[in-house]
Amino acid sequence: MSRPFRKFIDIDVMLRGRFVHTFRISTLLADGITSDGKPIFSPKRLEQHIESRLPSLKGQPYNICF
Repeated sequence: MSRPFRKFIDIDVMLRGRFVHTFRISTLLADGITSDGKPIFSPKRLEQHIESRLPSLKGQPYNICF
């Protein structure tokens, strides 16, 4: 039985070891889809999306956690 395709992924953003924000990102922003239906995101696209929603993170050493 196959799992239904997820419409969103949740990622956490950490700055210097501290939690900043959880983002719910649409899978429509994915760069591609694997053969088993998992979305593929480029790090650059995720960074652009995060920094557009939280401009204060631009140039900061934040980490993206799945």
